[in-house]
Amino acid sequence: MADDRAAVREIGVDYAAGMCERLLAEGVPGLHFYTLNWSRATREIYQRLGLYERAGRVLASGSSAPITA
Repeated sequence: MADDRAAVREIGVDYAAGMCERLLAEGVPGLHFYTLNWSRATREIYQRLGLYERAGRVLASGSSAPITA
């Protein structure tokens, strides 16, 4: 599997998304990612966590602190 870059990347995105889910469930105030211009995986994590939808609801409610990554 080490030779299958796509599979290794998918495992990493799954693992990171799981860690982020746990952090959010535990009540962390936000997430911050350093992407160094490689943001595709971060966008995938953001989507898997449903943060696009959550951010829309937060903004619609008038909160000044949207959920961002």
